[in-house]
Amino acid sequence: MNERIVAALHANADGAVHIERMLSAVHAGVRRRRHQRFAIAGGAVVAVAALVGVTVAVPVRPAVTIAGPQTAPIPRPPRVAQASDFGSDPTLFHLDLTDAPGWKNLNWEARRGHEELMVITNSGDEVRIEADRDRSGLTPVSYATTWAVTVGGKPAEAITNGRVSAVRWQPVPGIWAQANTGTAVQPALDFAGKLRLDRVYRCAVPFRLPGVAPVQLRKCSTVFNADEATGDWAAWGCVWFAAGAGGAEYQVAVSATEQSVTPNEVVAGHPVQVTQPTGNRPLEILYSYGGRTAYFWAYPFGPIDQAFFRSLVGAFTPAGGDPSLWPRNPFN
Repeated sequence: MNERIVAALHANADGAVHIERMLSAVHAGVRRRRHQRFAIAGGAVVAVAALVGVTVAVPVRPAVTIAGPQTAPIPRPPRVAQASDFGSDPTLFHLDLTDAPGWKNLNWEARRGHEELMVITNSGDEVRIEADRDRSGLTPVSYATTWAVTVGGKPAEAITNGRVSAVRWQPVPGIWAQANTGTAVQPALDFAGKLRLDRVYRCAVPFRLPGVAPVQLRKCSTVFNADEATGDWAAWGCVWFAAGAGGAEYQVAVSATEQSVTPNEVVAGHPVQVTQPTGNRPLEILYSYGGRTAYFWAYPFGPIDQAFFRSLVGAFTPAGGDPSLWPRNPFN
């Protein structure tokens, strides 16, 4: 998303722009909207990073209940045994945290060369831990005050500008990590100390897309969310991908509840609601099935292949209720 935001800034700004400050604001806005929408009981919405005209679509409810009360162990994506280089595959996660009580949302995301793990606590604190092989790949914090700290005995840098705070360090040689929070540095420092890199997990999404032409998988995400009333953990996931170089990017996701859908087209035999792109909003198809809703978005970073986009609806196949059996890559 950073690359798209920077491109939008350069394309639309009338004068000099503070790109780092805008990026930090966009990330904070998206995370805040995601947190607010996880608290909504039902329905799916689109979180809009309106600062620079970038739309980020986020389903607001998880897809399948997978555990009991929140006293149960913190859930993780399916673990894999094989070793892999950090950042080598957008379907593998290397970031993890030691167990601690009081978390209600964990979101793993990976793209080539960069991984993130976002945690929301019961008290509402949001911490995003990101890792990259290049220090410049971490989210910048502009106009900040910095000072030396340590994380697990390793030298680190605390950063704050009064609006965003972070802790940046190298947990292992060759990998930079950064814990990002709101205004206070201490939560970032606390979570930085919980980071572990000794396990590998795989992405898991609750659907398959068999028969779709080869694509470039850009990003995969697996999310676990605890119901505020019952403490039950649930899971959902989504993927971002492109059909070719220089074209549109596409996202497919699923929610647990059935959104109110007003069909206006039939695609691959399914009555769906199609919303054409306007302003910040992407091309969108909503498809309700079995008490849930699948979401298909096309982001016009290049020409949208309408036939390809609609073929996703025809290929869409729910993957069942056990996240350990969900596919790592819905196209395979």
